[in-house]
Amino acid sequence: VACAYGTEPTGEDLCAAWVERVFARLGCGVVTGDARELYEGYCSRTDPSELLVGMVVAVGRHPYDAAGWAHGHVGLYVGDGAVRDCAAGRVRTVPLGPWLSTYGVASEPRWGWLGAIALG
Repeated sequence: VACAYGTEPTGEDLCAAWVERVFARLGCGVVTGDARELYEGYCSRTDPSELLVGMVVAVGRHPYDAAGWAHGHVGLYVGDGAVRDCAAGRVRTVPLGPWLSTYGVASEPRWGWLGAIALG
């Protein structure tokens, strides 16, 4: 969580790069891919009771811009019902419910451990 709050934005349409940078700062190695690849490769859970601090929360696509439709969106669950992500070139904290309902209109939101590395 501290790394998620201390990691600078990566730029426009680079949400996955931001998540990957947070994990690299933790010393978890480098996992690369766009948001859709992270979604397909590591996010298989949909039960909210299985969502744990440090998990990536992602959608495979969203309808708000061309990059979102092609690559999806990803953030990190930081606990207390909040997701931290990099959107529109800035890092922000968003309540989980609105994040899921906003980004989940075109693709089911799912979560899991990036690189299959459980932080908890």
